[in-house]
Amino acid sequence: MQEKFGVNLVDNRENALNHELAVKIMIYGSEKGIFTGKKLSDYITNNSKDYYNARRVINGVDQASKIQGYAEKIEKCLKVKECNCKENSSTSKPQTKEKYNIESAVDYINKNALPKSEGACAKYVRKAINAGGIENIFGHATEYYDTDKLVKYGFTKVGTDINSITLKKGDIVAFGSVKGHPYGHVAMWNGTQWVSDFKQKSFWVANQYSIDKKYAIYRWNN
Repeated sequence: MQEKFGVNLVDNRENALNHELAVKIMIYGSEKGIFTGKKLSDYITNNSKDYYNARRVINGVDQASKIQGYAEKIEKCLKVKECNCKENSSTSKPQTKEKYNIESAVDYINKNALPKSEGACAKYVRKAINAGGIENIFGHATEYYDTDKLVKYGFTKVGTDINSITLKKGDIVAFGSVKGHPYGHVAMWNGTQWVSDFKQKSFWVANQYSIDKKYAIYRWNN
């Protein structure tokens, strides 16, 4: 897993407690059969499913009946959403620009920044965005870079050259995946400096980012 995800899990096993990384490990290991020699495709295919024995991909049949129940409920919910997407869309409550407060977001990230990075930039920026009023946003930092994750909530991509942009409080920079940093990086401008899970001394938190220059800056439309 260390080789696959480029994160030191041998000397720093606590890195596996990071929620986003743990999910990646679980999915990858289950699909490839790494944990027990059994993989999901042994039990779940397009034509059949055996949720009870699919538990064997990780922990034998430990609490298999309970987990089978979870899987069946989730499957049912997914099918309901799939079948009724048109009806649901008319009653859903989309995020609106009026709900987002830049000051609250910046205040959160300033108050919760750690003394040094713990590799949780996406978590801290996400929580800051939540504090500003936008929920249901998640994912690795690189996803903020190469998807419309921020745009669909009211942010605008203002550029990809830090030297040509006059920053405003609350701006968010998202870096794509680079060598040695497969999950990318994301940070928020607090008006004087960039803050992720710690208060950065520089825009570039790793030299490889300054070499590849795979990043984009987003701004709330207010």
